Amino acid sequence: MRSYNQKATIVKMPDETYRLYDHPTDNTLIVSPGLGRVVAIGITQGATLGLADAMTPEQRMEAAARQHLANTGRGACSITSGYLLVKPLYEFSYTCQQRAP
Repeated sequence: MRSYNQKATIVKMPDETYRLYDHPTDNTLIVSPGLGRVVAIGITQGATLGLADAMTPEQRMEAAARQHLANTGRGACSITSGYLLVKPLYEFSYTCQQRAP
């Protein structure tokens, strides 16, 4: 089981605020919508018996992951893959080019 940093990094985007958990050695990130959005998703799905998909699109989560990389000095890194880990969490992998000596 991978161990992510327990403390979330907050990334504010135009649409909402996200929480990101950075793996210290695996070049992976877990992205979650802010707590208010998570609660709203749970209420919406409960009220509609799960028929309404009020999830934030994967593209928005990926944009937050890219912003986090830029904010932490890894703006040249690229997201290589992403998937829904467990609603509403997405995991993204990224790669960074080695700097020439």
